[in-house]
Amino acid sequence: MLGGMTTRWKQVVQYEFTANSYCADAVLEKLRFLVRRSASIGVTVRVIISDMGPQNCAFWRLLNISAQRHGKIHNYCQHPVNSNEKLYVMPDPVHLFKNIANNLLKNKRFYLSDEIVVKYGLPCNYVDIAPVKYIFDTESSQELKSAPKLKEEMFDPSHFSKMNVNTAYALLNHDTAASIIYYMAKGNLPKEAGTTAWFCATLFKWFSLMTARHPKLGLSHKNAAIYQETLKFLTDFIDIVCNIMINNQWKPFQTGLLLATQTALDLQEQYLHKDDFDFFLLGRLTQDALENLFSVVRSRTATPGAREFTTALRLITLSQYESQIVHGNYFKDNSAHIMTYCKKIISEASIEEEEEEEVSDEFVGLIPQLTENVEPSSDDIECLYYLLGSILASLEKMSCEKCFLQLVYKKEDEELKNNTLGLLTRLKCYKENILHFPKVEFFNYIVRAEMYFRGNKHLLLNNKKTFIDVSNEFLGENQYSASPTCHPIVNKIVHIFVRTRFFFSLRHENKFIHKKIVTNSVNIRSSKSIAMRVWQTKCNKRFQYFLRLSFRLFT
Repeated sequence: MLGGMTTRWKQVVQYEFTANSYCADAVLEKLRFLVRRSASIGVTVRVIISDMGPQNCAFWRLLNISAQRHGKIHNYCQHPVNSNEKLYVMPDPVHLFKNIANNLLKNKRFYLSDEIVVKYGLPCNYVDIAPVKYIFDTESSQELKSAPKLKEEMFDPSHFSKMNVNTAYALLNHDTAASIIYYMAKGNLPKEAGTTAWFCATLFKWFSLMTARHPKLGLSHKNAAIYQETLKFLTDFIDIVCNIMINNQWKPFQTGLLLATQTALDLQEQYLHKDDFDFFLLGRLTQDALENLFSVVRSRTATPGAREFTTALRLITLSQYESQIVHGNYFKDNSAHIMTYCKKIISEASIEEEEEEEVSDEFVGLIPQLTENVEPSSDDIECLYYLLGSILASLEKMSCEKCFLQLVYKKEDEELKNNTLGLLTRLKCYKENILHFPKVEFFNYIVRAEMYFRGNKHLLLNNKKTFIDVSNEFLGENQYSASPTCHPIVNKIVHIFVRTRFFFSLRHENKFIHKKIVTNSVNIRSSKSIAMRVWQTKCNKRFQYFLRLSFRLFT
């Protein structure tokens, strides 16, 4: 597949049917042929991107592509068309990111050299998965979480879970690093966990740069200070990778990290200095488009045969021209969205109120009943403060500056510096003062809304009320004294807040019920497949009920 650097386009140009292994010399010759044919129509190929499978590494060795702890990085060969140009070869950064997470989950610890520990002022010389697991175990029963992306299956991933980038993205995330530091500040985690937080933040920054698709994260000379800072980070990152030790072995992903990072540095020099690009997006150096193509091909059959593959590829290639895509990175799959199914259920009008009540009653034993206000814990308070700041950020453009500043602190406000709230929000700021800090008076008002929501949650989940009803009831009983006069932003914030909390509760309870039903089904059946079939048949009404609840979030 060919992909564009100046604009985002893609085109399948060749495919081959192979056995489990193939000749590296033949593959290399075909790649050179494609590079020459591309040049003949005016398309210059600068870099070949692939994963680090053994067959791909075989043609790398023929080109002398290599990188080790103590040695020079060889990441290019002579260009087949122009002997004065370089043809770079690099591994896919997304695959590398997944390999790092999988290795950490498998080996439990990475060790760092004393040089890195001293340079970055780290409390210990090892990166451990235990602090991340502690955060998940602590917050698994909570609806409001400081690291909401963490899931149970991530700590014991299946073969297919290891292939999912979301697993790595949740583990090696800036939110995860902030959560670790937050629990360290509370005294729940030892100071040694600080090394793990630093490692998560560093890997997340590298991944964000290497997959950047927006000029804000792209490399550019428009801001010389940020440009030099980014180059220094990438150069230092190479040094960090060289000083990682795992069971006294050099891992393949370390070779990949060195090659990918050095290629990014070399190509930015080519495009920004020699080709005079305004900015350079490293996100163009991934094989996301190719992986998405494989996903669509396999959507009907996990292991398609030659005929199935050819037919699917033809249809997918044609759809690129038949569909006009305005927004989005890839072509449409033309499949019905789940919301279409939700609308169909709502519009059928064949479900009587008595039947709906009966379906709701079926959940009385599954959904925890909550009949009184429950005060949020200190962790909930921090998560609520961060959530309110996010809501305010989404509504900033819908009000004037005067009204907005009645609800949030200015950056230079002394009261903000003395504010004891917002520790988690400060830790999640990857840049200084990039997030909003709500005023304490307004936050206390939202805390009352949270308590009111908790008191009515069982009515919402049992389809007795809607989140709009709860919002209006709260606004009718509780007025914010310092409400802005120009724009009714407070009412909008309460509506969005209650809707968001309803979504969190629905997701939490749905996961709880799903796990309970599957566990009970498996225990009384001979196999998981038979249990799943029986469960799917018996729980059709449950699915429809939760689809209706989900649809209400958008109406």
